[in-house]
Amino acid sequence: MIQVYYYIGLANTSIGYQAKGGNGGTVALGYRAGNTSGTIGNYAISIGYDANQGTANIGLDSIAIGRGTETVGNLTIAIGQNAVTNNNSSNIAIGHSSSATGGSIAIGPNAVSTNGSGGSIAIGISASSVSDSTAVGIAAKTYAVG
Repeated sequence: MIQVYYYIGLANTSIGYQAKGGNGGTVALGYRAGNTSGTIGNYAISIGYDANQGTANIGLDSIAIGRGTETVGNLTIAIGQNAVTNNNSSNIAIGHSSSATGGSIAIGPNAVSTNGSGGSIAIGISASSVSDSTAVGIAAKTYAVG
């Protein structure tokens, strides 16, 4: 069953049960894709079952691909089941349950990258980096000093 659930703004594409377009130029494909009670940034792309679904804002020019992905910040990319980019611009999270915050990059299942001022990178299964550092490898970790 295909159902266009919302039409808000101009030049939006919404395909899927309760898929929700936004302000302008948005794409929502899949069951409840883009269906948030928060704001939807222009040109946001939500593809997959529950992609960008919930209460969080969807970032301007963001891309969410996969079941349960979230792109909260502007200019962010989340790919993979439950991958999440949080609150800041220019984050990239790729991999199942990966998370990137503060201008950082997380690649790999359960990889987490957070940053104080811009530039943490975590690559690998369960890799974790903080505060302008790089962690590469399975369960590799960096720690904040201070």
